[in-house]
Amino acid sequence: MKRALLIGLTVLMAVACKKVTIEERIDSISAYFSQHENPYVERLEQLADGQRIDYLTYTLLKDLRAREAWILDEGENESLVAAFPSRKAAEGQLSAITVSLDDPAACAAALHLIKACKDLKIKSKNNLRVLFYAPAPDSAGKSGLVSFRRDLRDAGEIISLDIHLTSLDSLPPHTFVIEENPGFVERFLEVIPPYFKPLGEYSFIKGTYPNPDWPLNTATCRYNLDAEDLQNETAAVTILSFLLN
Repeated sequence: MKRALLIGLTVLMAVACKKVTIEERIDSISAYFSQHENPYVERLEQLADGQRIDYLTYTLLKDLRAREAWILDEGENESLVAAFPSRKAAEGQLSAITVSLDDPAACAAALHLIKACKDLKIKSKNNLRVLFYAPAPDSAGKSGLVSFRRDLRDAGEIISLDIHLTSLDSLPPHTFVIEENPGFVERFLEVIPPYFKPLGEYSFIKGTYPNPDWPLNTATCRYNLDAEDLQNETAAVTILSFLLN
């Protein structure tokens, strides 16, 4: 009887400890977004700019359990930063997700990405910062990014990867733009695209690095979301985030 119990426990432990493959994890992400509609987009579209930041702050802290959230004050404008910790992160090494506050579809996609990762227990290797940045008052529309860079510098923190989401760009659909050093991009293009083949037609192209028009001055992956297909679009971005982390 003891021997049978021991064998049974050993089998259960083996099943419990079975390593989930990358393909299985990608399938679970796809299934999640096929079963869960974005709970944030409609509300964000209804809110004026001044109300949007309050809603985002509440959602990040209450619903998504951010460790903390704070405002970057830029005179007449404000940006919002939220912090999500990782168990194994090196001190000062961060990953980032950046979206403009005037883009409710991108804001909703960022929230849903975080929710999916929490529900599926996907952890980033780095501590995560999510920035909802003010697009004004500078003509380039990136004043919030400048404040974010200053905030990081003051804290002695470095962004190793920024995933920038927008639904307002002119990039072709299903196209990821990778702004990194040539060696990384070459390896990226060998490893990452095959995982997307079961999902549909996605393109991966090399961007300018360093990008003189991007104030964060860091490795960046850009994606232009189709707001009419936000579920599948957010699934693709979540899969990329998982693969890169």
